[in-house]
Amino acid sequence: MGIDVVVNGFMESIQSSSLTSVSKILAPIFDPVILLVLAIIVAPYIYIKSSKKKGILFGGVMILSAAIVWAVKEIVQRARPENALLPEFS
Repeated sequence: MGIDVVVNGFMESIQSSSLTSVSKILAPIFDPVILLVLAIIVAPYIYIKSSKKKGILFGGVMILSAAIVWAVKEIVQRARPENALLPEFS
């Protein structure tokens, strides 16, 4: 039994309307483009208002996160299952 089958079965077992609502809110936030936009907006603000070190760290982590999400999606290239809660965002 492949990991896809196990994960898909688990996701079916925990489906609920409240989980779907939360997923609809969170899913777009973790899109790589959104992560980059947030980094471009928030990192300079932190850099200027709070701490240069914290601003650079925040921006770097956000950019690295976006790059990792994008790279994993490109490497794995798996289609969402037929019974996916949400359509794919990117």
